[in-house]
Amino acid sequence: MTAPTVLDTTYLLFDITYHDKLSLPLVVELNTFFLKFCLWVPPRNPLIVYRLVLWWLIAIPTIREYNSYLQDRKPEKKVGAFCWLSLAICIVELLICIKFGHGLFPNPMPKWLVIFWTSIGLALVISLAVWTWQLHQTIRRKQQ
Repeated sequence: MTAPTVLDTTYLLFDITYHDKLSLPLVVELNTFFLKFCLWVPPRNPLIVYRLVLWWLIAIPTIREYNSYLQDRKPEKKVGAFCWLSLAICIVELLICIKFGHGLFPNPMPKWLVIFWTSIGLALVISLAVWTWQLHQTIRRKQQ
């Protein structure tokens, strides 16, 4: 087995960052519903619409900056200011959900449910790792 080349690690980093592209929008959507629940905001409140419009306006340049970051071939790559801003807003919203959500669910989650979702998550991570490894092996064979 040979040591991984720069090209292999570049593909691996691209694959990891490509899958991370899905995590932030999912956390933002989860924060939307959980903030309404834990702060007791009625669904018809205009604050919710303003928040979603703000996220929409921030998401447009954020997606552009993140895609240019992923496709940039320079050795020194930088993420733009809107990417950092959206990440900071998402983290603050998540921390608000954690702070004010403490005690909302007095009964712990059933152990079988924790084991079920943990096994689903592990199976997904392992299948993605195997798929990525097979993809890199195919690319390496084509280059030789």
